[in-house]
Amino acid sequence: MRRMTTRWRPRVGDERGAAAVEFAIVVSLLLLLVFGIIAFGMFYSRFQVFQGAAREGARLAAVRASQDEIRQRVVDSAGPYGAEIPSSTIAVQIDDVTSTATEPCSDSTSGHKVTVTWDQPFDIVLPLVPSLTFTVTIRGVFRCE
Repeated sequence: MRRMTTRWRPRVGDERGAAAVEFAIVVSLLLLLVFGIIAFGMFYSRFQVFQGAAREGARLAAVRASQDEIRQRVVDSAGPYGAEIPSSTIAVQIDDVTSTATEPCSDSTSGHKVTVTWDQPFDIVLPLVPSLTFTVTIRGVFRCE
């Protein structure tokens, strides 16, 4: 009877599969970079829309509109992102003092700065990375007329 022995011999210089491993590493990093660029673009687009909505609200406040009209204009100006704006947290301020008047700008505040602000939460989600949540203060400033 012949005895079967298996002898393990290392193959020096054998690089089969090395290209596949390198490709897997490179493509995962490349996809993470691509998805990161897309996520940042989506964040920046929403941020710019919210900044424009805040400016639109401040522009309306400057011509003596009511608080309710200002809040509605902000939400309407944000277009498809308007539902994300917590309208109860939109603050209208005259020279950094929160205004409780129905119409923030009046004859006595003519020439003062009116500011529309709110804190907007943002979520950035990337594959294989924990989601990132942070809050940005959105702000629009005009001068009362």
